[in-house]
Amino acid sequence: MCESEQSTLVDTYPLESILNQISPWFTIDKTKYGGRGCFATESIPKGTVIHQCHSPVGSTIAKPFKKEVCTVCFAYAYGSTMKFKISEKLGKNMVSVFFCSEECQSKFQNENDSNVLLKNLLEVEKNYLTGLSKPEQEAKEPGNLEEDYAVEWNKVNEWEGKLNSMKPSKRQNLLPRIDDSEYLEIKYIIGVLFNMYKYNNHAQIPDFNYPNLEESESIKVEMSRIATIYKSTEYKGNHWPKSIQCIWDLVRSI
Repeated sequence: MCESEQSTLVDTYPLESILNQISPWFTIDKTKYGGRGCFATESIPKGTVIHQCHSPVGSTIAKPFKKEVCTVCFAYAYGSTMKFKISEKLGKNMVSVFFCSEECQSKFQNENDSNVLLKNLLEVEKNYLTGLSKPEQEAKEPGNLEEDYAVEWNKVNEWEGKLNSMKPSKRQNLLPRIDDSEYLEIKYIIGVLFNMYKYNNHAQIPDFNYPNLEESESIKVEMSRIATIYKSTEYKGNHWPKSIQCIWDLVRSI
């Protein structure tokens, strides 16, 4: 790849091209059983580093373990509650983000641009607790997936229209109930969106030569690929559950 190509913005590259810049040792292609997989391009010597990422693009901690696992380093306290936390009372509920040490808490605060990530993580906790007072919705058996996607996204558009016409104080009335699985995915997506926001001013990528990138460059490359996938309408329609998009829109709007 020439230097001009290496510094081109991610928007210029089609999705397949971006994904296949991850490593010289493998390509990414669709599998016969669905989804994508990594396929070696040649025999890989033992001990070869084929890919590395210095920090996760997105992460999430299961609801039952949120007090026992550090938000930053994922240290596990084996049933004990973490000693460090950032808490805020939102409405009737006290919500918190937990850390294993003062060092991890400080790192989170230093990297949390304008408290954007903290505010949204706390909002998810509040919205989860608020939703518990609402009735559960039974899961539907999948039918024609393409038709189901279209129907659900139409519901999202209608939901957004109602939301935009309401006063902020009334928007909580449209909050759907979130189950534990949706809670996990919502927090993961918020983390990814935050990293997209955080690295938005670093779209120029100087080098695609994995695995020898500097940490900051590695994260930029990871985010460029996430941005490309995020902008794909097909991916968004096929992989983002309605409730996740709804909650994220609500979090942004409140």
